[in-house]
Amino acid sequence: MLVFLASSCIFVFYGKEIFASLTALPNGIDAVVERFQYYLDMQDKQEFSLEGLSGEISFPVSSIYAALNTPYEIRFLNDWIYGFLSFFPDRILDDLLSYEVPETLSFHNTYYQIISNEYEIPSGFISSCLYSFSWAGVIYLAPYTDGWVDAYIIY
Repeated sequence: MLVFLASSCIFVFYGKEIFASLTALPNGIDAVVERFQYYLDMQDKQEFSLEGLSGEISFPVSSIYAALNTPYEIRFLNDWIYGFLSFFPDRILDDLLSYEVPETLSFHNTYYQIISNEYEIPSGFISSCLYSFSWAGVIYLAPYTDGWVDAYIIY
């Protein structure tokens, strides 16, 4: 149990640096250790700032802002259905379904935010609930889904 706890703590604190340093694996173990040390040195030089934190959480906040200030059609969890159907080959679905699959939520979210679709900005969890069921999605769908996922992971 103690080994699991210690390895979990190491993974939480240094997982990003460990996986980034594994890109040097074709050059040998020494290159991996050097790159890991380089990433640790770079981490020590960085200081905490609110700007850095806001950069990490900027897309969910801007997605909520776009969902609140843009008129859109309610999606009624269609993205979950289309996501499931995307596992099947297009040839099979074209024969079975006679309609075209609409654009994804990320496609619309990007357009609502920057009026362009050169790339896609994913929507956050709360903005996805807003797009699916408006405020009822935030009040009922988000807590239910979060509770279900928590119960599934814990038990």
